[in-house]
Amino acid sequence: MKNILTKLLLIIFIIIFLTIIFINPVRAFDKNEVLRKEDTFEQLENAPENNIIYKFDKKTNKTTIVDVDEILALYNLSRTNESMGFMSQNQQKSIWTDNKFTRDTPNWFFSPHLGLRPYSDTCKIKAEGDIRNGSGFLVGSNLLLTNAHCVFEDKNFENYYPNWICYPAYDNGAYASGLYTGWSTVYYSSGYSSNIESVSNENDWAICVLQSNLGDTQGWFSCSSYGSSSYLEDKAIKQIGYPDNDIFSGKYQYCSTGNITNVRSKSFDTNAINYRGMSGGPIVLQSNENSAVGLIKGFYNDNTTYGVRITSDIVNLIISLQQSN
Repeated sequence: MKNILTKLLLIIFIIIFLTIIFINPVRAFDKNEVLRKEDTFEQLENAPENNIIYKFDKKTNKTTIVDVDEILALYNLSRTNESMGFMSQNQQKSIWTDNKFTRDTPNWFFSPHLGLRPYSDTCKIKAEGDIRNGSGFLVGSNLLLTNAHCVFEDKNFENYYPNWICYPAYDNGAYASGLYTGWSTVYYSSGYSSNIESVSNENDWAICVLQSNLGDTQGWFSCSSYGSSSYLEDKAIKQIGYPDNDIFSGKYQYCSTGNITNVRSKSFDTNAINYRGMSGGPIVLQSNENSAVGLIKGFYNDNTTYGVRITSDIVNLIISLQQSN
């Protein structure tokens, strides 16, 4: 009798273990996407005013500090509020072939044409097979802007996700043969590692130098920063990404529209719908859809969006990388 009970308990344990692994897999980006309003408005008195920008080189496994002013001077560049965008002449028509899930939700729809910007240069990020997913967007010939939490497994920057691949205009597979790549180096802010949640959230960005020039085929976004927060307040926006939750499978690109709310110095909220997996995707003004003003960081309990503002530091780093790569 005792042996039978022991075997029964062992079988129950195995069933529970397999259920946890295969039926309810842990998706790596989840923990950084669901936000609390209280954390957003946390006081910042103890926050550092200036964050260090780091560069990590995967080949040499070395991390160095980036002096953006020195790089700008080296390439005779002046500080500006907008980086250069690019419209490719080789863009193709959309090749959607599968039946896509749709839902009767206002201001939520499939990206209408993957062969045109801003959809052609919005990317799906995959790491470790189909379990880990995120979004990003091209900002240069071989540059991708996304969240730091879509590149690194922790805030100490000690571990990056293995088997990381970027797919522009992903459509249940690569848009065209060879249009995917990994990254070689990544630039990010020390502020993301802050113990103050609101500081960490607003510094959750990373610029990846890709191993292939995907932007030459797909085009890339310009990026705009605005010194005046009041200018962005209530502006009509569109945000793009690859939702991946119980309803959406991360196979297709979606858009949502709304308005910017609660503008802060390095972040803002939008009332547009956002789901897990869209983190790192672009937020653009509807008046200029080819220029990004922010990137999706996460969502609140009501599925509205927390966005990281594109600052002048990010713009200037992008410009220097466009010149040097």
